Amino acid sequence: FAIVLPRTDENQADQLMKRIQRSVAGETVENLPISVSCGCGTKVDPQESITAVFKTAEDRMYQHKTSERSSYRHHAIDLIVQTLYTRSPREQQHAERVGRLCGEMGAKMGLDAKELTTAGILHDIGKVAAGNSSLDTGGPLSDLEWKEMKRHPEAGYNILSTVSSYGPLAECVLTHHERWDGAGYPKGLKGEAIPLTARIIAVANAYDAMTNDRAFRQGVCHEDAMAEIEACAGTQFDPEVVRVFGRMLAERGCGK
Repeated sequence: FAIVLPRTDENQADQLMKRIQRSVAGETVENLPISVSCGCGTKVDPQESITAVFKTAEDRMYQHKTSERSSYRHHAIDLIVQTLYTRSPREQQHAERVGRLCGEMGAKMGLDAKELTTAGILHDIGKVAAGNSSLDTGGPLSDLEWKEMKRHPEAGYNILSTVSSYGPLAECVLTHHERWDGAGYPKGLKGEAIPLTARIIAVANAYDAMTNDRAFRQGVCHEDAMAEIEACAGTQFDPEVVRVFGRMLAERGCGK
């Protein structure tokens, strides 16, 4: 949109742009904020081409759009996460526990613990695209619900990849259901072709899922969960990640 304002200096145009942005900031679509970028150009010389003035306004608008885009998208991702947690408080609790486990693993393996924590917290963000019946089912998923749920790594990747700083995490979210033996999804990656962060998330995710109650089953004890994870080392899970994970929990005093 373009607004032509006769006898208006740059300061007055700037005040108008701020009023427009304040008005738009109060509007949302599906709980997500609307973003608007503005730029102005002022013709002060009768000899100056109006085309050049329009170009100045457009260039400034695109500069503003570039600087605001990252902040807006970060905010949008925060709102998506909160939408998921509002729909399913159990998902919030699971995400926070997996985040803590991943952060501890990061510290243990000499990796960036903060980044691992964030990856663990965001690993299931794509579940926001799943139907409520898939999130809050009182029993095992139906074939249709399971097919829908298996799309959540790709949905999470699509959400996070819109923000450049989340690029590496997006790839880990996409691959956290891959298996060491190549039988996972969505890409069928095998072994070290799977990002290390995704391999860590896979173990932490499985442990938390097994040791906490669900609507249709009770969680198992630490020993049983670790026995299952160790039995799947080399097939579902990275054997080295399993070894470090077991040692970390033993040092923490789990199972005593």
